Order: sequence, then structure tokens, then C-alpha cells
Amino acid sequence: MSTGNVEPGIVMQLTLVSLILLALTLRVACIAFYIILFPIRDVPSPLRKAVTATSAALEPGLTDAERTEANEEYKAKMRRQFDVCLVGGAIATAAWTALLVAPPETYHVSGFTLGLLLAGAVTLISGPILARYDGRHLTLLVREAAIYLGFTAIALSLCSVTIDLAYKGWRIAAFVVAIVIVVRDLIDSCQNMKVVYRLDIASLAPQPAAAQAQVVPPVPMLVFFMALGFVAGRYLPGRRR
Repeated sequence: MSTGNVEPGIVMQLTLVSLILLALTLRVACIAFYIILFPIRDVPSPLRKAVTATSAALEPGLTDAERTEANEEYKAKMRRQFDVCLVGGAIATAAWTALLVAPPETYHVSGFTLGLLLAGAVTLISGPILARYDGRHLTLLVREAAIYLGFTAIALSLCSVTIDLAYKGWRIAAFVVAIVIVVRDLIDSCQNMKVVYRLDIASLAPQPAAAQAQVVPPVPMLVFFMALGFVAGRYLPGRRR
């Protein structure tokens, strides 16, 4: 009897773990895809440029004035991400602490649910710690991943509560909600990859053709002055014997 009651809960827990790992994999793949594009597009010192490149510098088709304005907007957006990460992480940590120290007879929350809640809190708090510099595009990607992965883990911990309560109808509803949340995050990650692919990363690479055009003298002018020097040396009166 007990085995039949435990197995559905274990299956749902494994499903929730698989869903959060799937979301994590695609978010990490998006960041890795951004970094890999730098050597692919022949940018010198690709890792350093990937870390230090600003979002405004990678925005295609902007004038200098528009790029400066865009840089301030990106910095403001990243500061909002910083606030969301810290506030959300603090609330999740407080909820996890309250459940952890509460007497077991007052609630029926499993260690798995607490683990998901703690994972969400740690992910939210670690985002600003790992990505500290406002304006850089890598900071934008890391903090965005931390926000969505953190809140996804917290949402899945709420779905896991229904497993602890062992209500069959609520289990099915929570299972559907968990799938919808993760699928939505996967779609968002795929859209981010498209945005990353359209970034103007190639503008950070040197332009050899333009550089050579400025350094090498034009061939027609060079030929003209060589001919002029030859004629002057050949036919000027002072040069005749």
C-alpha cells in the first residue's frame, strides 16, 4: 500500500527535476552561444571582448548619440535586474528559513520542496554576485538567466507542495502548470539565442581593408610622382651634360 502511494510522488519529483535541468541547460547554452560567436566572427581576444563588450556597442545600426543613450538604458535595466534578484532571493530565503525552523507537525512540506525553494533563492542571489558590471552584455544575460531560473525553481517548489499534500487532482494541475512554466522559459531562451545571433559582434573585429586604404598610398598618385621625378631629372637644363 505504501509503495503505491510513494511511487507517483517520486515520479513527479523526478519530472520536476528534469524540467528545471532542461531550463538550466538552455539558459547556459544561450550564454555559451554568445561567447562562442566572438571567435567565430574573428574578434581578437574573443574571451576578453565577450566579457567586456557592452550591450549598446553590440546594438546594430546606432549612431554615437543613440549608442550613448542606449548604454544608459541598458545600465538602468541591469540595475532593475539587480534589485529583482536581491528582493526575490531575500523573500525566498526568508520563506525557506521559516519552513526549516517550523515544527514538523505544523506543516507537511518535504525536503524536496524545501530544496527547490532554496535552489531558487540561491540562484536569484548569485546572479548579481557573478555578474557585477552594469552595461556589459554578459551581465545582462547572466542576470536574466538567474531571474528566470530562480523564479522557475520557486514556482516548481509551489507545484511540489501538491505532491506533499497528496491530492490527486491538485497533483495533475500542478504538473500541467510546471510544464507550461518550463516550456515558456524554453521558448524565451530560444528567442534570446536569435537576438544574440543578430548582435553586431563583427563590428568589434579589425577592418583590414579600411586600415590598408589609409596607410598605403594610392597607386595612381605614386606612379604620377615617379614619372614627374624621372622627367625632371632627365630634361631639366641643369642635368644635361
